[in-house]
Amino acid sequence: MILDSDVRGLFIHEAFGHLSEADNLIGNETLAKIMILGSEFAMEKFNVIDDPTKTGHPGSYVYDHEGTKAKPMYLIENGKLSGRLYSLQY
Repeated sequence: MILDSDVRGLFIHEAFGHLSEADNLIGNETLAKIMILGSEFAMEKFNVIDDPTKTGHPGSYVYDHEGTKAKPMYLIENGKLSGRLYSLQY
């Protein structure tokens, strides 16, 4: 797939980012069965990284609204589900 650089982040966020939010799994048994860490989600070369440390891009920050320091997080690594987006509450 070829995506315009202005929309690729938005597309991945809407298509997959919301599914990666840990609070969406609470009370949603169907989603919890799909979003099992280690599950194969794509071809081996495919990676999705949430990296808010890349300054100057939408969604970049140093500390989030809960005071947690930003760091890169692989959501899909080498085609497998490897991480989730968390809040301190979940």
